[in-house]
Amino acid sequence: MSRRHDLGTYDDGGAGNMDPHISLTWRGYPKDTLSDWKIIVKGEDGDKDEDETVLATYYVHKSILGAGEWRGTYFEAMFKNNALSEVQERQTCTSTIRLKCLAAEAMEAMLDHMYFGKGLVDGQSTSSVALRSLAKYFGIRTLFEEATSYIDKDLNVDTASRYLRDSTIFSDDKVMAAAIRICADNIDELKKDYLKVIVPNVFRDIIRSIEAHNCSSHNLSRIVANYCRLHPNVINEPYLASITDAELIPQIAPDECLYLLNLYHTHNCDEVSETGVSLSTLRDRSMEVCKNDWEKILSTTPLLSDKEDSHDDHYYSSFPDGIKREILEVVLRAAKEELDDERVKNRNFENMKVAAEEKRLERLRKRNERIMNDEKEKIHKFDTMRVASNKKRYERHRKRNEGNMKEVENKGLSWV
Repeated sequence: MSRRHDLGTYDDGGAGNMDPHISLTWRGYPKDTLSDWKIIVKGEDGDKDEDETVLATYYVHKSILGAGEWRGTYFEAMFKNNALSEVQERQTCTSTIRLKCLAAEAMEAMLDHMYFGKGLVDGQSTSSVALRSLAKYFGIRTLFEEATSYIDKDLNVDTASRYLRDSTIFSDDKVMAAAIRICADNIDELKKDYLKVIVPNVFRDIIRSIEAHNCSSHNLSRIVANYCRLHPNVINEPYLASITDAELIPQIAPDECLYLLNLYHTHNCDEVSETGVSLSTLRDRSMEVCKNDWEKILSTTPLLSDKEDSHDDHYYSSFPDGIKREILEVVLRAAKEELDDERVKNRNFENMKVAAEEKRLERLRKRNERIMNDEKEKIHKFDTMRVASNKKRYERHRKRNEGNMKEVENKGLSWV
């Protein structure tokens, strides 16, 4: 900007240069940012009397944390009140906070929000539940709303397993309930990797939240069997009963029948519904599948291991001898019933064929008889017509001859 007069500049007289203005931030050296408070983050499980490992240290400003536009009630109360419990913190200008590891990792995002405002939660999908927990802990309503809005948009079948894990860590019942509902509504789309990270009590809640129209009983039995394979150490009698309840899985898939039957005998599971009403057991349903779908079981389940010293609960050989005999008896009875039914069907079919052939022959006989009668009628009519025609011709010849005789007589001729 041009001036009319030479009035000099700031640098005239040796005033010197100053560093550019640095806005308040927690990212930088404390002497540069004029920090007046320090936050030390340690693991939540550490002993307060021990010098446990510091996870992070942040140099912050009381004016931002306690009086800024996006302040938290936790720091506001600390800086404004004179409670005895905060005397040491006031003297050292230091807050020592113990957090879970995921929450500690989200501290930077929380501080960015408190310093710079809304919109910085975007891209923080892996820490959004942790940010909700931090927002509640430090009383930051705006951060809570931002994190909640992000979760609402981001929660789907592909991200549900992560939200289940994080909500379990932070005991966030609302997020957990929403993630459980997403998994229950899309249970057929859950990948095997998701089943690995879902904890047992959450998986049970998912299974028990599934509506019948969202997943067939056969598919649900396959999902339960896969989960049991991935988490063999957590399966016990009450847990197995809760995830294989007959109200949830009335029919078992043939390809998982022997595996679930093996689990039943391993854990000796007798099911009782939450209402206290005794239900058909997993064993009974498995045996029913052996009876009704034994051919499918044989086509989808190997009875013997292909490798020496290998063990798989699918194999028939892994069952005790008593169970083997029972399965064999069930299958043989079912096969015999099918053979008997087949014999009855074949006999009935043969009888139907004989009856049909008799009816066909009877129809053919009647048709031939009708044709013969028609032919006789035609012949009779033809003979009658021919006799009548001959009579008429004979009568014409007779009359003609008589006429000729009269004509000859009239001419006086003699027929000698």
